[in-house]
Amino acid sequence: MKVLLIHGFAANSLAMWYLRYKLSRLGYDPLIWSYPSLRRSINHHADRLRHDLQSIDDAGTPFHLVAHSMGSIVVRSAFHQEQTVSAGSLQGRFVQLNRIVMLAPPNHGSPRAGRAAKYFGRFLKPIDELSDHPDSFVNSLPILLAERTGIIAASKDRVVPIASTHLVDEADHVTLPCQHNTLLRSATAVHLIDNFLTHGRFERNS
Repeated sequence: MKVLLIHGFAANSLAMWYLRYKLSRLGYDPLIWSYPSLRRSINHHADRLRHDLQSIDDAGTPFHLVAHSMGSIVVRSAFHQEQTVSAGSLQGRFVQLNRIVMLAPPNHGSPRAGRAAKYFGRFLKPIDELSDHPDSFVNSLPILLAERTGIIAASKDRVVPIASTHLVDEADHVTLPCQHNTLLRSATAVHLIDNFLTHGRFERNS
């Protein structure tokens, strides 16, 4: 099955190559979706992602999403946009979307982004949008499709606290002893991603 891989802030497609290689070895058809994360707003990137997801969906191709850090928020913003244009429902589009895995997602913002926003938010829009301030962009997004979403947090993450990764009604949540970016090169993370995409849980019940 096709898997769209989406990198995070200040990264590019190279960040997802390990996951791409490992998932391809497991029989998936992984495709890296890249975007200029330092430029433009999250909504801008989400609009482009939404149109690309529509193309995949219209082709009748079942697909999964695996996103890291800010990439997860781009995904959530794309869902929100789709809900808005679909008269409050996602049922009319993205019908081929199966499951979603978020890696270290700042679902409730990042304290580091909150501090940096004071100095760089004017020049780097996503930093301000990813702030942990209650009124930030990320904290204004509705929670959509959480029941299809599994989240992998990193216990040594200095960018996104574990508590910030959670979503209400998430399908599953697990924490690995990794840092924010080393999570992308974890063989254990690959195993858990495979389990969730296949079974809807990170660990199969015996």
